[in-house]
Amino acid sequence: MTNPSSPTLDYLEVPCLDAEVFGDLLSLAARRPDFLGQMVARFIDHGQRSLIRLSDAAKRRDFQEASFVAHTLKGAARQIGGSCLAHECEGLVQACERNTLEELELFIDRVRRAHARTVTELLAHDTLLH
Repeated sequence: MTNPSSPTLDYLEVPCLDAEVFGDLLSLAARRPDFLGQMVARFIDHGQRSLIRLSDAAKRRDFQEASFVAHTLKGAARQIGGSCLAHECEGLVQACERNTLEELELFIDRVRRAHARTVTELLAHDTLLH
């Protein structure tokens, strides 16, 4: 049996959207129709800016900055139910602690792919977002 919190799992092995968290957000959206759309838009924007910051941190070999950005993005992912992204961000935080550039770059790529998958799944609920 695999442990979903293990950063060694591939992001495809972890559910992308946590059904319980996303369900709670949908319930809130039923009372405030613009809520979820705005939250998703902010999440996408924050994620895109975070990916740029991660790339810049890798170029500078700034493991502390990369860890901070990954930790912040992990929190944003958890708020919206983005389990696969949160999982990969945790792996990136751990990679930063080991100060290995190759591992840093590997996990930034994994975070980038998990972010894209999360956004795709969120936008698949587009009719619920408007």
